[in-house]
Amino acid sequence: MVPAGPVPARQTPVSVLTHALLLGQAVPREWLQPDRRCGLERAATYFGPASVLYTAGENEITAQVDGPRRNPPQEIRLRFRAPGERPIASVTVNGQPWPQFRGDWVQLPGAVGRATVRAQLAGR
Repeated sequence: MVPAGPVPARQTPVSVLTHALLLGQAVPREWLQPDRRCGLERAATYFGPASVLYTAGENEITAQVDGPRRNPPQEIRLRFRAPGERPIASVTVNGQPWPQFRGDWVQLPGAVGRATVRAQLAGR
């Protein structure tokens, strides 16, 4: 993850369930402040390498996801931990409306490959 320096284990951005890959599970909210970027490239997981790069704006957070291809999970769950616990109002995946989100989690197919996921945040 960026910012540089050691990351405590509880803030590890990738976790694995038996059927799902969780990305961004414990990213600190302050890392997703407007005009900040953080991410992880080619993280080794049971399913194969996976990457996620978050770019935060004033009212949205965009994640560039590169899902595992060797052994894709059934699903990928991508978390958007917005500063101030702002809820997600809407989501697009590769520019298309995406209704599969609840709370700060977006559910993606395991074989999503490369995708741009944009979470529009609700007003303050």
